[in-house]
Amino acid sequence: EQQMLELARLVVGVARSPPARVNAALDHSLQAATNVGEVLAAAVAPPRLPLAEADELVALRRENNRLQAELSDAKDKLAEEMNLRTKSDYFLVSANSECDQALDLVQDMHVQLSNASAQLMQANAAIGHHADVTQSLEKRTLVAEADSAAAVRRNTQLHERISASLVTYNTQLERLRKQLADRDRANVIPTRIQALTDENNSLRRANSILRRQSAAHGLDVDTLILASAGISAAEIDWNLLGLSPPTDGHCRESTP
Repeated sequence: EQQMLELARLVVGVARSPPARVNAALDHSLQAATNVGEVLAAAVAPPRLPLAEADELVALRRENNRLQAELSDAKDKLAEEMNLRTKSDYFLVSANSECDQALDLVQDMHVQLSNASAQLMQANAAIGHHADVTQSLEKRTLVAEADSAAAVRRNTQLHERISASLVTYNTQLERLRKQLADRDRANVIPTRIQALTDENNSLRRANSILRRQSAAHGLDVDTLILASAGISAAEIDWNLLGLSPPTDGHCRESTP
């Protein structure tokens, strides 16, 4: 086949050798031929078209070129639209995702708002309870203030009475002192007072002896003395007397 191609190319080249028949287009086609058919096609020039058909062919070629250009523009526009549609789809997906996130956020905020409303209701209930408690305390405070004012008035009245009693007592005591002083100066002591004084001194001496003996034998002298008078230790207000209750059998002076 290669030999046939070379032979055909040689024959056609000899047949068209210059200056007999020169055609640059056919020479170029002959040089570019790759098979016998292309060599034979390059041997004979194509038939010439009429001028009208040639103009129409040129117009058709121009129209074809224009349509090809429009087709290329349309393809570019279509590609651009497809790109825009792809971007719009991407933006739409992103917008849907953001919308879903926003809906989830709104739902979470709704839940938080519900919780906040419940907490607010609880806080309002607590405030109402505290208000009731405060009102009750205010009422109790008013009652306590009234009781305190009444107690102050009673204390004032009692203080006035005690003051009046002290004045009377001091007056009587002063009168009694004057009487005793007058009697001392006159060396006149009532028999009853002298007897009581002697009895008191005797009891003091007996008490002293009894305490010494009880200390030596470990006896509860105070309880014994009170029992002899018909008084129990539980019946005595030791604080009023300025003493501490007997814990080891003896009365002790209480510390202030």
